[in-house]
Amino acid sequence: MNVIWASSKSNNVFEAVAAVEHALGEAEQTLATTPTEELFMGDTYLAENVGTMRARWEINPWATAPAGPGIAGRIFAVGQRAVRKLTWWYLKPQTDQVSHFNAAVVRATDALLARVLRLAQRLHELESTHSEPRLRSFEEQLRVAREEHNRLLQRVAQLEAELATLQGRGNGVKE
Repeated sequence: MNVIWASSKSNNVFEAVAAVEHALGEAEQTLATTPTEELFMGDTYLAENVGTMRARWEINPWATAPAGPGIAGRIFAVGQRAVRKLTWWYLKPQTDQVSHFNAAVVRATDALLARVLRLAQRLHELESTHSEPRLRSFEEQLRVAREEHNRLLQRVAQLEAELATLQGRGNGVKE
C-alpha cells in the first residue's frame, strides 16, 4: 500500500477531486519509472522491510486480539469490540497521530530511496563520463610516448652505426 497525499487550496469538491487525480497520476508515473529492483539496488533486506513498512503503516484502532474457540472466545471478542467502540473517542487522536507519523515516515523513506537511486545513477554517469575521456587521453599519451621511444631507438641505432663507421675509418687511417 502506498500513501499518496493530495491537497487543494479550495473548498470546492471538484477541485479537490482533481487534486487527488493529479496526485494519483504523479504517483503512478513515479512508480512506473522506478522499478522496484532498481530502487533497492539489489538489497533484499531493505526491499523486504520497506515492503512491510508500506503495507503496515496505518494503525487500525478497531483491531482486536484473536479470540479463542467456543463461547468464551466469542464473549471475549464481543467484549473487545464493545470496549473499542466505547473508547474510540479516546483512542482516535493517538491512533491518528501515529498513523500520520507513520505515513510521513513511509513518504520520507520513499523519497530518500529515490534520491539515493538518483545519486547512484549520477555517480555512475560522472564516473563513466570523466573516466573514459581520461582513459583515452592516457592511451593517446602512451601511444605518442611509444612512437617517440621507437623513433629514439632508431636514431640511437643510426648514431651507433655512424660511430662504428667513423671508428672503422679512424682505425684504418692509423694502420
